[in-house]
Parts: sequence; structure tokens; C-alpha cells
Amino acid sequence: ATHEQAEAGVRADRVLVADGPGLPRGVAAAARRAPGVVAAVPVKRTTVLMPVRELGEETLRPLGARGVGGDVAATIDPGVSDGELRDLHGTAVALSADVAGGLEVGSTAELWLGDGTRVEPRVVAIYERGHGFGDVLLPRDLVAGHTATPLDDHVLLRTEGGADLRGVTAAHTGVRAVDSAAFGARVSREARLQGFVGVVAVAAIGGFVVIGLVTTLALATAARRREFALLRLVGATRRQVLRALRLETLIVVGTGVLVGALIATVTLLAFALAVIGLPLPAVSPVAAAAIVLGVAGSGAAAVMLPARAMLRRRASPTIH
Repeated sequence: ATHEQAEAGVRADRVLVADGPGLPRGVAAAARRAPGVVAAVPVKRTTVLMPVRELGEETLRPLGARGVGGDVAATIDPGVSDGELRDLHGTAVALSADVAGGLEVGSTAELWLGDGTRVEPRVVAIYERGHGFGDVLLPRDLVAGHTATPLDDHVLLRTEGGADLRGVTAAHTGVRAVDSAAFGARVSREARLQGFVGVVAVAAIGGFVVIGLVTTLALATAARRREFALLRLVGATRRQVLRALRLETLIVVGTGVLVGALIATVTLLAFALAVIGLPLPAVSPVAAAAIVLGVAGSGAAAVMLPARAMLRRRASPTIH
């Protein structure tokens, strides 16, 4: 969703990026003076706190924000549904529809900037592409001085007739100009890296679930020791008992996998529909197959391994 929204909404054809921690404030001003540059918009990423209404209650949430300056509408199109981006100056804010809640254009929002400073900017625009451009857009001058560093993250450029940016890049060490496609790929890589933390958290939760699954099935199988001994005493062979257990395991594990896959599919489709407007979640076939095989294999092993160990022993002559 981040990649698609950013790709659809970026109007800039060139982007100034830095090999280091960021761009000095003067880079954007120098770019505006370069031949062929129509608009240069510095972008400063930050985090703000804002009361967001969720399930009927207000919750103070950290939100990804961007401080932007210059002719913003010439370089990005966040899908404005109400208001105008050209009014984003002074003490103003533009909000994504996901966090706007009951706020409308002309109303006052309550925000805490990166250093804890409380501000009450006027809402000048509501937009739809919050994943591609952050949930909050603020004037660059309002954000300045309230972040850990004064450096800009990048500068979006709208050019005509092949702008000459060599003077800008030569005057600032580590600054280079890339096209919008290369910048989009860079944004996608950053989004994947940010998502890696979520993957680690989900993997940890999944690990605990598997431990609970294996423990429950293994203990349930061990508790059937007398049942297996009785089957052997009435004439069932070891192979027949194991065949019956394999069938039981197939029914139990197969039902769990099917029900779990159904729940996950419905949830992902609903989430994708709410996020990007289309029920097309990005699911890796390899990852999905690994999860299914991991769960099915763990469940089967938790049943069959204890059963095989018990059936190797000679059946007791008496059943109490």
C-alpha cells in the first residue's frame, strides 16, 4: 500500500537525497535557483502525538508526520478529498482520512511535536493516501526546531527541460539527484525494513502458539496409554494403532489448518479492502506454505512421536 500510494501520488520527477544523515537546509533553496527547476519541496520526517478516535474512544497515538515547504501541490498528490494543500503554511495541518476522525477543514487539531511542544494547527486539507505520505503533513517552518536534527530527509523537485543540478550536488558533499522511480524503490525498501519489526513480533507470538500446540497434543497423546494397551490386548497390531492415530491426526490438524486459513483469509481481505480499497493482500506463497507446513508438521509430530514411543513397549497384561 505504501509503494502504490507513493508511486501514484509523487509528481516530482527528480529527488535530492543524501548519502549521510540528511540534507542541509540550504539545499532546497539552492535547488529552487537551479535552471529548469519549477518547484523544490524539502521534506522532513518526524513523529507527532495526536488524539485519534478508535472504536468510539480517543486514544493518544504516535503518528508518522512530514514537514514540507514550498509548492507542495506541485510535487505530491496525496489524494486531497477536502481542502487545499496550498493553504499548508503558518500554523496549519493536513491530515489523512484514517486519523482525521471528526475533524473537518477549518477545525482545530491538537498535536504534540517531536520535542513535546503542544500546538493547535488549523486543518486545511484531508487526504486519502496516508500510507504513502504519512498521516500528518505540517509546514516545514512549524516543524523546524522541534526535531532531533535540523536536516531534511530529501527534497522533491519538479523540473522542465532537463534541469541542471550539478551545481547543487557539487556544492554539498554527499548530495545526489535520483529520478522518481529510484526514489520509489528506496521508499519500498524502507517500508519493508520497518515491517521487519512486525514480522519478528508475529514470529515470536507464533512460536509461543506452536509451543502450546505441541505441549497440548503431546500430553493428550500420553494420557491415552491405557487405550493403546487395551487395543493391543484385544488383537490390534502396532501398525493398525498407528494407522488409526495418523487418521485422527489428519482430521485434527487438517481441520485446524483449514479453519485457521479461512480466518486469516477473511481478516486479510477485510484489512486490505480497508487499507487500499481492493481485497488484494500481498501474501508470499513461500511464507504461507512454510507456516502451514510448520504448524501441520509440529502437530503431527506431537501426536505420532509419543505414540510410537509408547507402542514400542510391551503391553501390560492387566488393565485396571
